[in-house]
Amino acid sequence: MRQLISVLGLSVLLVACGQGQQAENPPPVAEQRPFTLSAHGDDRSDPYYWMRDREDPAVIEYLEAENAYAETFFGPLAEAREAVFQELVGYQSETRESVPYAWNGYVYETRFDEGAEYAVISRTSRSGGDAQVLVDGPALAEPHEYFALGDWDVALSNNRVAYSIDTTGRELYDITSVDLETGEVLDTIAETDGTIIWMNDGSGFYYVRNEEETLRPYQVWRHLIGAPEADDVLIFQEDDSEFFMYIERTTSSRYMLIYSYLRNSTEVQLVNLNDPAATAVMFEPRRTPHQYFVDHVGDTFVIRSDEDAYNFQVFAAGDLGGRPGDWQISVPHRTDTLIEGMALFANFMVLEERTGGTVQMHVYDRRSGQDYLIDVGEEVGMATFTGGPSDVVNPDPATNLFRFSYSSHRTPTTVYGYDMAARELSTLRQDDVQGGFSSDNYEQARVWATADDGTLVPISLAWRTDAGPADGPRPLMLRGYGAYGSSYDPTFTYAWLPLMDHGYVLATAHIRGGTEMGRQWYFDGSLLNKINTFTDYIAAAEYLVAEGWTTNDQMFARGGSAGGLLLGAVVNMEPDLFVGILNHVPFVDVVTTMSDATIPLTTYEWVEWGNPIESEESYNYMLSYSPYDNLSAQDYPHMFITAGLNDPRVQYWEPAKYVARLRTLDTGDNQTVFRVNMGSGHFGTTGRFAQYRDIADEIVYMDEILRRVGGDE
Repeated sequence: MRQLISVLGLSVLLVACGQGQQAENPPPVAEQRPFTLSAHGDDRSDPYYWMRDREDPAVIEYLEAENAYAETFFGPLAEAREAVFQELVGYQSETRESVPYAWNGYVYETRFDEGAEYAVISRTSRSGGDAQVLVDGPALAEPHEYFALGDWDVALSNNRVAYSIDTTGRELYDITSVDLETGEVLDTIAETDGTIIWMNDGSGFYYVRNEEETLRPYQVWRHLIGAPEADDVLIFQEDDSEFFMYIERTTSSRYMLIYSYLRNSTEVQLVNLNDPAATAVMFEPRRTPHQYFVDHVGDTFVIRSDEDAYNFQVFAAGDLGGRPGDWQISVPHRTDTLIEGMALFANFMVLEERTGGTVQMHVYDRRSGQDYLIDVGEEVGMATFTGGPSDVVNPDPATNLFRFSYSSHRTPTTVYGYDMAARELSTLRQDDVQGGFSSDNYEQARVWATADDGTLVPISLAWRTDAGPADGPRPLMLRGYGAYGSSYDPTFTYAWLPLMDHGYVLATAHIRGGTEMGRQWYFDGSLLNKINTFTDYIAAAEYLVAEGWTTNDQMFARGGSAGGLLLGAVVNMEPDLFVGILNHVPFVDVVTTMSDATIPLTTYEWVEWGNPIESEESYNYMLSYSPYDNLSAQDYPHMFITAGLNDPRVQYWEPAKYVARLRTLDTGDNQTVFRVNMGSGHFGTTGRFAQYRDIADEIVYMDEILRRVGGDE
């Protein structure tokens, strides 16, 4: 019998809980209502299509019944859940402060006060004085069940701040502007995409509106403080339903950039932030395919473009950019290196590059023409300045100090400052991990599986040194995503420390569909190549079993959203590969969703999955792997599935329909638990500590399934 390591003795707690209540409480049975979907001469029966109508009382009744059934599983495990939750929060400091950064006469800081779920953002004048609160997260969140801060921005004139919050999980944000001298609330703009960019004189700001039905960001508006919203001026509207749009400020603060964005095409408009009556000026018209990204410093535009360069190259151009023929190559294309981002300074440029599955910081001295890499000392980890903690900020182009963050599964998130002139690296802050944490207690490695077509697929692994591969097969959780060119990097997270402490190996499969191995890696896992994403993941799982890291009856798969599509496809193809599946807000009804242009994200994502409305080939290809459509009568593994009632990205009815159909077809005795968060969206529970209740339930779910599989009833 398999022996489960448990630092907290959780296996004992779980055994004591028993399972009698499960037998007395069978899972809900959803009503079937005949409905047929037809396309390209093909008819599909969908007896759960009715679940799309949230106004139908039967929908909410079914979701609440599933939640009640989930509680029959988790309720008896309350003691174990609380123990893991306390272990999770025990790793974190009660308080936390970011590294302050200076900008425009002030020093900015983000802090979490003792026990606070949300942050306070403040600033202090460089000439001295008391700190001034800009955004009081705890106070703003207090009246709401759900709370998320979208954006905040201080006017260059330093007298006004604006921030945006979402209180439903629907990703529609209300913007509030405040006078920093009096504390007076100036104006409120409801239901925006959340982004805020002030005009440089502080007289007003720009914001983005979403389409009412699809929630596609498509309009940029200018609002003048004190003027009625009815007087706001429409600056730009994106009429092509396949393009999303977003706005950002250049490093120079001279321009706002309006991006019309598709995954293979970009168009940028410029708006002069020094001109309160500015109009949008075209930078470079859209072409397909051509993606480009723009920034501005001094008198120079810098462009990251994939023109004849699938991994991108960098150009420089003068006033208003000119035409591509006038752009001068600064960094040429390399087939083995993806350029993911740019940080611009007066005398330097830093590129975030990815090569061989590893991210590196590449510094270019714009005066001498020399370039060099910053060494952070580990191969399996993630360095970034395009994401990460809030104190990775490089707002001042005049400085020589470049900030970035680094972490790995065993190295807590560290914010570095790098003096680009002196070539000296300093540590500005490292997360203070409590609970007796030591990096020496964990090990990590990079291994390579071989896919069906001979492609080598990287896998990142981490485990406790006292429960490593030399000790024989261990329980293992294999994560995966493989979509949109998003890389799933091996970063530090508090969430999975207890998992490793309980004896599990933490594994991440860097499968095609992401960009871990460059942009071609993405192309090879999208559209009509999507099958590679699934077979790569299967190859990774089979490798881990074959090499003795784990066994099939100890291995769990974890994914979410498009990663939930991955797991849904894989479990139909290889139902015996995993003992359990952790599938969060899964995108599982691919054909139906991609055939409905009224659903948020659908038109924008045709370039990722294909357009099944216009293309019979795309329709048939999607249908061949769609998790919902390919459920069949077979033994499925244990599953823990979640949804958010207000989710605008993966509508709640996709996992709801999936679970309802799965319950009618599964021929085994698996424990499928379906939980719907009735007050949140795609990203689930918010709050610094509260989010770990969900993680604790995942760990307890896995421990309990392993106990049952081990026969400890």
